[in-house]
Amino acid sequence: RNGRRDRSERHNEPESRRSSAQGRVMFCTRETERECISRSLFGTMEQSTLPKVLADVVVKVTQFFLFNVQSRVFFGPFLAASTPSWNIEPDAWASVRGRTFPWQVRVETERRGIVYEIREQALAHLLSYKNDNKRFEQFLDATQTRELCSLLVSKGRPVGSSQGAFQHDRSRHTR
Repeated sequence: RNGRRDRSERHNEPESRRSSAQGRVMFCTRETERECISRSLFGTMEQSTLPKVLADVVVKVTQFFLFNVQSRVFFGPFLAASTPSWNIEPDAWASVRGRTFPWQVRVETERRGIVYEIREQALAHLLSYKNDNKRFEQFLDATQTRELCSLLVSKGRPVGSSQGAFQHDRSRHTR
């Protein structure tokens, strides 16, 4: 197990416990990472109903983390800044051919607009991995969320140039 939490530890939790989880992990790729961060917007692939990962999101309470599935890097911490909606920004991720991400949630950073990044290995012990040891649950309980936030800020590095951290341009996202 290499110190990782096994899926069975969370799989048997009641649905209500999982849906009220304190944190959520959203996925991106190298192609979508920068746009997610610069737009302060996370999205999921098209579905007819609200995806479970976005259900029960509470503005200014639900914490989000962005995970690049290719580079295996986490970004955050983020807070929900809106309720999930269909096509908040219809042109988001338009450069991704053949894929749409219409269920969207606006996010904001907690730490003066600074986004931190940390490699998956540094926090693998906090995640509930599925059978293949590459995929993990998107829902985080309160302890996982708190510890992931703490590790991102204390052990992670600010995203951006060597001159300073990447700052969100919050002014362009007010509606």
